[in-house]
Amino acid sequence: MVLESLLSPSKAKNNPWALFFLGIVYSSVAILLSLWVFPNAVSLSSVFLTTIASIPLIVAVLRKEAADTEEDVKKKKYFIIGEHMDIFRIFTCIFMGFLVSYILWASFTPEPLFEIIFGEQIFTINTINSNISGKAVAGDIVGIILINNLKVLAFCVLFSFLYGAGAVFILTWNASVIAAAIGNIVRENLSRFAGSNLLTAYFQAIPLGFARYMTHGFFEMMAYFFGGIAGGLISAAVIRHRLKSEEFVDFMTDSVNLIIVACLLLIIGALIEISVSPLIGV
Repeated sequence: MVLESLLSPSKAKNNPWALFFLGIVYSSVAILLSLWVFPNAVSLSSVFLTTIASIPLIVAVLRKEAADTEEDVKKKKYFIIGEHMDIFRIFTCIFMGFLVSYILWASFTPEPLFEIIFGEQIFTINTINSNISGKAVAGDIVGIILINNLKVLAFCVLFSFLYGAGAVFILTWNASVIAAAIGNIVRENLSRFAGSNLLTAYFQAIPLGFARYMTHGFFEMMAYFFGGIAGGLISAAVIRHRLKSEEFVDFMTDSVNLIIVACLLLIIGALIEISVSPLIGV
């Protein structure tokens, strides 16, 4: 109750950047609690605890978004993305809070603690890399990346539809995986900046790792945000309107449009991941 009451939905909408700092607090408290209470399952329990803290606020925001969308439907206002920018900013800011927090934990903790906090994330990264490494043709690699990301998008839509703010779990998990990957790059590149003092070396290596993954990750995260919003709107359409009503059709049209935009963003992200991201830091 304490963490979830730190910021109301109305304040979140008017000041979404407060969610950035809230995301840092939620994720850091979750990691500390997991190290204390669940020392053998920190990597997953910290993601769950972060999600639990975030869900009440995100559910309230999604309900407000559904109500606003209903008003837009009545007024016949359809701008796809433009009408959802408030909640998009909220998702972006809280996600960036998670990401920055996880990156700091992944970059500055000793190696044994890093492996405890991000064990499952490291396993996921290694699995994805092993699936990709066996493919020599760029088209095959793009296909593997795109299929994997489309699965994540589907989970965002499904979780948001079934659990209201269930997409927050997927976004939190992805933030932790990206941070673990960046943490690996930071540790690998610290030797390149050995001539600097340790703190300076960190602040040279962290931007390199961030740029390496977020060049394409930016498009992927936007896609997942839109997927989460679409799932919430579909849920609202099913609950609030009869299946054959005009309002239901309008809600579904808006949701499908968001999912189409999300798929296009994933295609862009996959192309950037194989063509641009590998060149960063080379």
